Amino acid sequence: MWVILNAGYVIVSIQVMHRRLLTGHMGRWYLQDVAAPLTAAVLVAGAARLLLPVPSGNVPLATYLFAVGLATLAASAAVTPVTRHALADLVSRRKVAL
Repeated sequence: MWVILNAGYVIVSIQVMHRRLLTGHMGRWYLQDVAAPLTAAVLVAGAARLLLPVPSGNVPLATYLFAVGLATLAASAAVTPVTRHALADLVSRRKVAL
């Protein structure tokens, strides 16, 4: 039910919002803010599934899932423009402070 509800939000609510408030930005939003992070996350999670053996036992499995989840989050955040700009600003401020 949760997946269906959120899919409905993405499909219906975004259509309404982009018709009324952000006309002309819907395609860019879907590509940059939805498709790019989703693609990066699927690629990282898929690569982890294919290349890394899934450990047995609760603690090793939890560690594996945490590491893959963190890598997936980092990959999806790295492809979003807002995160890239924020990191670039942070790095430039660090260079000035040094």
